[in-house]
Amino acid sequence: MTNSVFTSLPNEVVEKIEASTKTRDFADGQFLLVENEIGTTFFMIEEGSVEIIKDQVSLGTLQKGDILGESALAGKKRNASARAKGAVRVLEINLLALRKSLTLSEFTSFKNVILEKEIDKMTTVNQLATLSLKQNFEDLKTKENMATFLIYILAFIFIYVFVIQAVTVFKLNIVSSSIISIPILFLLGSAMYLMMKRSGYPLATYGLTLKGWKNSLMESFFFTIPILVFLVILKWVLIHTVQRFSHLELFHVSPALQPGQHVSHIEGAILVMAYALFVPVQELVFRGAIQSSLQQFLSGKKRHSFAIFVSNIPFAMIHFHLSLMLVILVYFMGAYWGWMYGRQKTLVGAIFSHFIVGLFGFFILGIQDILVK
Repeated sequence: MTNSVFTSLPNEVVEKIEASTKTRDFADGQFLLVENEIGTTFFMIEEGSVEIIKDQVSLGTLQKGDILGESALAGKKRNASARAKGAVRVLEINLLALRKSLTLSEFTSFKNVILEKEIDKMTTVNQLATLSLKQNFEDLKTKENMATFLIYILAFIFIYVFVIQAVTVFKLNIVSSSIISIPILFLLGSAMYLMMKRSGYPLATYGLTLKGWKNSLMESFFFTIPILVFLVILKWVLIHTVQRFSHLELFHVSPALQPGQHVSHIEGAILVMAYALFVPVQELVFRGAIQSSLQQFLSGKKRHSFAIFVSNIPFAMIHFHLSLMLVILVYFMGAYWGWMYGRQKTLVGAIFSHFIVGLFGFFILGIQDILVK
């Protein structure tokens, strides 16, 4: 490498430089240079990558062929630290030995070559630092926006749950409670949509996109079949193992959402229409708003899993007025739809699967005979 770096110098000077050079290896995470220390050597990277750190802030990465530690030429302290990213091999030049072997004019020529390389490196580092600062600013802006977004979401959900619990306390029938909860849920959904529009991020960030909708629907259909089979098996097992369920039929086609409840065809149609309206809004709020916001707000490899885990807590809790068993089942169903949404990046598939599962489970299978109080 010394030959490639010092091609402008005479051969005899290059030979003297090589005589003052030795190869050194550094393991991942090991520091080559420490900020504010005085050094008498500097390095040329032969293999690997080196991270430059100043005041505990990463300024960028140097690669093969780059020089570091050249402040030693002026007898100054190290102006930054350098840490190996993976295995690193460098050529270390001992300045004390080099000064003894070179004449004044040769040493001056040597420093000029290093200075040219330093200027090139400073330009690169400055560019990287600028990009890093810009990215940090964008990240902080994202976290601030998402934090505000989540606060409003949780406030709206609290209001929704409070009203649903009030409906339960006053013992309104299922149709009456639907009439009350529909406008509340749509108010929540409308507020979420407006906040998405004003967030400064594309609506696709929140799953509001039709990109790839055909594939999403097809995939969602096949992903939903196992859920339907599971619900049938669950009810069959409970009928044959739990005495109080033994009188139930496996399939109970009914427009009612509560066991033993009788509703007219008009009321049944209202319930089906209400459910058809509920599902997209619920997915918009819990998958599109909460899960997407958490994925943007959090960091780390497990942020997607954590976003699914957290966003399904309020989703499951809004069913608490019906039964604990339903809350548990809904939580796992929601996690399944959260995984589907994270995979497809659109709400289309999750909405379709959610609607089919609810329509089959409540209005055909009659799973409420077992899960709803």
